[in-house]
Amino acid sequence: MTDNLSQVDRRSILIADDEEDELMMLGIRLTGAGYNVVKASSGEEALDRVKDTPLDLILLDLVMPGIGGLEVKKKLNQDMSSANIPVIFLTGYDEISLKMKGFKAGIDDYIVKPFNSDELLARVEAIFKRKEFYEKLSMTDGLTGLYNVHFFKREYDHIFKLSKRYGSVFSLAIVDIDGLKGINDSYGHAVGDLIIKEVASRLKWVLRESDTVIRYGGDEFALILPNVGEKEGGETLRRIENEINGKRVFLKTRGIELAIKVSAGIAAYSSEISSPDKLFEKADADMYRRKRGR
Repeated sequence: MTDNLSQVDRRSILIADDEEDELMMLGIRLTGAGYNVVKASSGEEALDRVKDTPLDLILLDLVMPGIGGLEVKKKLNQDMSSANIPVIFLTGYDEISLKMKGFKAGIDDYIVKPFNSDELLARVEAIFKRKEFYEKLSMTDGLTGLYNVHFFKREYDHIFKLSKRYGSVFSLAIVDIDGLKGINDSYGHAVGDLIIKEVASRLKWVLRESDTVIRYGGDEFALILPNVGEKEGGETLRRIENEINGKRVFLKTRGIELAIKVSAGIAAYSSEISSPDKLFEKADADMYRRKRGR
């Protein structure tokens, strides 16, 4: 189990090619470069792999029996969970019309066979660097510097699929700042923003490096906690409450102090939970139950 999880922590690349020698050569080269490789020998198999495997890039042969690469890309575009996976077309046809069809369908690059494997690796790395740059811009909360809800949706779906596939455990926690609306109404949103930033800082401090803290929106945070089950999750909530609740923020310009209080709920993944939404609902309900029970 440990070996499987360590492999999928690396970037995963799907290679779809009906030529067995090509599939094997690319697999060896990409694995040697440190990537986790998933293989498919047809368009239909490629679509099946996309459904149950978190992927960072797809190398797609343009011409395959059955569903060809262009049709596969069009089907990927129909699903939000796969539409944004970068795609490189691999083909023996160096025709402008085919390239134009590929780029109109949204591919990221086009490589003509036979190709130099070093060039292929350079193109793969260039796509990942470009993707990381734009993701950082689009997935970071401007106020706290934490990841935002756009990142959460991708990362949460990713870890849920991994847990479902490998039987690993993780927990999702929801943290809500109590009384933030009243603070905003009484002192202004600038003061409310200070409270949000203070909570974000304390959450980052109390959690592990492997945990992910997301500003989900407004006064709410979502925490993705890998390898944390129900018992450990309860201990995590206690650490959060001890670190945050009752702590005070001093407003120097107004000469007042405001106490911080949060409500937190948690749910651990299990095979009985059918979807990411169900786990989120369970964590959210636990948070409101604890808030009401105070």
